[in-house]
Amino acid sequence: MIRYSSTKIPVRIRMVFWLRRALAAGLAVLFILMTMSAASAAAARARLAHSVLRFHVLANSDSSQDQTLKLQVRDALLTVLREALGDGTGELAETEAIVKDRLEQLEQTAREVVLREGYDYAVKVKLTSRYFPEKVCGDEIFPAGRYETLQAVIGEGGGHNWWGLLFPADCFLEAVRGIAPEEGEEIHGVLEDAGISWKDADFHILTKWF
Repeated sequence: MIRYSSTKIPVRIRMVFWLRRALAAGLAVLFILMTMSAASAAAARARLAHSVLRFHVLANSDSSQDQTLKLQVRDALLTVLREALGDGTGELAETEAIVKDRLEQLEQTAREVVLREGYDYAVKVKLTSRYFPEKVCGDEIFPAGRYETLQAVIGEGGGHNWWGLLFPADCFLEAVRGIAPEEGEEIHGVLEDAGISWKDADFHILTKWF
């Protein structure tokens, strides 16, 4: 039977006690760092939600005809926006003001495309604040929240939508130029504070902005 002297037992107890305290302190520091990191990421994503102007075109349905019409309307609207915004603006508020002044023209343009293609769908184009769930695009995240959005709704608006960004300017210019599916992952832009992505829901075109 192993016996321990009375002088050794307190030493071992003290060692265990201090080891437990050190472990508890380490876990506390790790928890604090993780909390700070999560809070910082949440704050960055919140800034992102208030730093972009989204552009959505909602198809009447998911039929191939309605999805094709959606892209035709998108192209026509991007042409008008390109003429209005030029190479883009440096301020979100300025971009929103220009878009707001062109709403009637944009809606009329969309209606003309719909009629030209032989449909009688109603069309509504408006600048609105909409809640969107979190969108994960590759490695990039658009947090859930309310975004200022230029929204074009064709007919019932029940089909998959195309979406892009009108602001920042670099993102808008790439949307105007158009991106082929095989080129999507090769085109990059720069946004200093956060990653921004935009995606065509039908062709899964993804451009990452680092």
